[in-house]
Amino acid sequence: MVCEQRELGSLDIWRAAGPHPSGDAFSPAKLIASTWPDNNPQFSPDGTRIACAGGSSGNLEIWVCDAEGHACNQLTSMAPKQALNPRWSPDGRQLAFDAHGDIYVVRSDGGSPRVLTTDTSVDILPSWSRDGRWIYFGSDRSGAWQVWKAPSAGGQAIQVTQHGGVEAFESFDCQFLYFTKPIGLTWTFGLSSIWKMPTRGGQETSVVNRTSVGYWGLLNDGLCYLDPFGDLPFSIQYLNFATGQIRKIGSIDKEPLWNYSSFSVSPDGRWILYTKRPSEERDLMLVENFR
Repeated sequence: MVCEQRELGSLDIWRAAGPHPSGDAFSPAKLIASTWPDNNPQFSPDGTRIACAGGSSGNLEIWVCDAEGHACNQLTSMAPKQALNPRWSPDGRQLAFDAHGDIYVVRSDGGSPRVLTTDTSVDILPSWSRDGRWIYFGSDRSGAWQVWKAPSAGGQAIQVTQHGGVEAFESFDCQFLYFTKPIGLTWTFGLSSIWKMPTRGGQETSVVNRTSVGYWGLLNDGLCYLDPFGDLPFSIQYLNFATGQIRKIGSIDKEPLWNYSSFSVSPDGRWILYTKRPSEERDLMLVENFR
């Protein structure tokens, strides 16, 4: 006789009002949901499409749908590798993503992915420079997590940060690189801080003391991020670059999916996408005469 406990549940992508809402009241609602995990949502640069990692094919692959979560198309077939963390190129024609510790690039209308990094290191969480020439990513190839960048067309990778870094985005004016730094240079349930440095190199400056890897996004005029401090629900905050003021714009009532890219702000600031854990269910099964 064998007792087996099964955990059921999935991951859903929710949409909530962003820092610059349209003016109409809007309560957070499911946008993309299925019986399979749906994760890593990212708005396209023009806001008309969403890329995400979905598991409806039986393996996590990169999908693209319209801004309402409809007309979904599967882009990759990476099994048994799991395809995760898609990021749009500035022109919307390509997506970078990571799979089994390497960075790949695929056309947003489909085709065969090409591998960008082939080191024995773990390379994750890619993002594009604003001119499309570089792809930033987090890597442990130096023995500690740092932000690196490689030419988007292929070529030798260059280390960018020197004192820790994982996930990075260029500012819209291309002057600064914003990046997360694991608190204490280690991941503790995904807790991190946000820093910035000139894109040409220079001194690192602290921007936000605490957030979660994968739960933040840049706009032209500010920064949205999750504050995973205290008890649930966790607050979604908005930092205005011009005034330096921080205001609460929403909340997440479930524990985040730590260490994954699970948050995106639409280019116009109207919407936020985030991954939310549903209520988990557990079944206790009893199997008799098991051999």
